[in-house]
Amino acid sequence: MLSAVSDGASRSGPSRRIPVPANLTEFLAREQARGAVMPATFRAAVRAEMAQALSPPFIVPSTVVANAVLMTGAWFLFPRDWFFTITSPLAFPMILASWMYSDVPATNMLAPDRIRVMEAIDDPRMLNRLLVAKAVVLWLFVAPFCSLLAVTTGRREHEPLVVFAAIVGMCVVPVACLPIAALVGIRWPYHPLQLRYRWDERRQFRRMVVRWGCLVLLPYVLVPALTALMTVPAVVMILRAQEGNSQFVAVVNSVTENFGIHVDVGTRPLSRATFVLAVAATCVTAAITWLVGRWADLRLIRRRRAELMAYLADPTLG
Repeated sequence: MLSAVSDGASRSGPSRRIPVPANLTEFLAREQARGAVMPATFRAAVRAEMAQALSPPFIVPSTVVANAVLMTGAWFLFPRDWFFTITSPLAFPMILASWMYSDVPATNMLAPDRIRVMEAIDDPRMLNRLLVAKAVVLWLFVAPFCSLLAVTTGRREHEPLVVFAAIVGMCVVPVACLPIAALVGIRWPYHPLQLRYRWDERRQFRRMVVRWGCLVLLPYVLVPALTALMTVPAVVMILRAQEGNSQFVAVVNSVTENFGIHVDVGTRPLSRATFVLAVAATCVTAAITWLVGRWADLRLIRRRRAELMAYLADPTLG
């Protein structure tokens, strides 16, 4: 396995032999099982990512399910207003989707696939294929389930147009944030090592514990914040177009009043046309965010090529 890593690194930059502690053998064996075959097509890339997600240690599904369980527990086991400002039935699948996206697969995209990333680092087309495939697989684990949940929970209390908008929001907005979130893992990657190894190396506390812990927790703040920012154009459009919609304004105020802001408008109902335009504006914003984020990812990888190669070549760096 070490020879394979060294060979992959030597094709893209300088390599060095990596000393392998005994408790790294499981990590290296997992990488060897994955292999370094580069997908020839986007469909092949998605299949490869899905196969890896459904193989031990099941990083993507386990993190998605764990976040879903945590959010569901907070929603049903505690007073709802402890953690959530919006508590309608339709809010549940929307907040659930945001939580399920908010974990390390959204930010740390390079290091868990370090051998193939080192192989593709000088091929922007291949690198983009790998990154997009990872985002698609994460989307497949979240969006279909949460969309079905939205239909189930929202059909009795909301009209179909509102449910449709919620589904669009869950399927489009959070996943469009992923390229921006991936910048974190490009600037500060970390290897998905066993906790046992990090504990054994705890003398390097700042690198093995503090740095890693901050990067593990950051997605829980970053992804929801990016998602909220992407809805700003739609919110502004509705508020400017309408002199009033009490239900909508109440929802907006439930969030903004936490920051000392109160929206005061009249009582005219929200038109369907305005609602559709707001959803369309959100989709356009999501598309632009995705394109800009993906461009920024590839640009940062090019700029940090030497640092990334040195870090990815050595899993003992934590």
